Amino acid sequence: MFSFLYFTNQLPPESQLLVYRIIQELVNNAVKHATAHQIIIQFIENESDYVIIVEDDGKGFDINTLHHSHSAGFHNIRSRVEFLKGIMQVESQINIGTNIEIKFPKSTDYD
Repeated sequence: MFSFLYFTNQLPPESQLLVYRIIQELVNNAVKHATAHQIIIQFIENESDYVIIVEDDGKGFDINTLHHSHSAGFHNIRSRVEFLKGIMQVESQINIGTNIEIKFPKSTDYD
């Protein structure tokens, strides 16, 4: 399921590919590693920022392993979120699923 919530403007061109790749990697992770049956993707436009939420009903994982992970996928997600000047919050419970929320500002000077 994919939904746009309160989305009135087009995403800036410099952010479009980054957002696409972030969502692509999160969905790939849910399919490949979590064996999820359902994946919900939300893309929300607020007054001052955008929010991406990807949640699944997969097997979940210990989020402490992310800090020590050498996974190229999560490293790439983190790099893209940092480039967007955003923050990422990960919540996961074993045998329940994972919820990843990424927020980044609408107006950003990319360096």
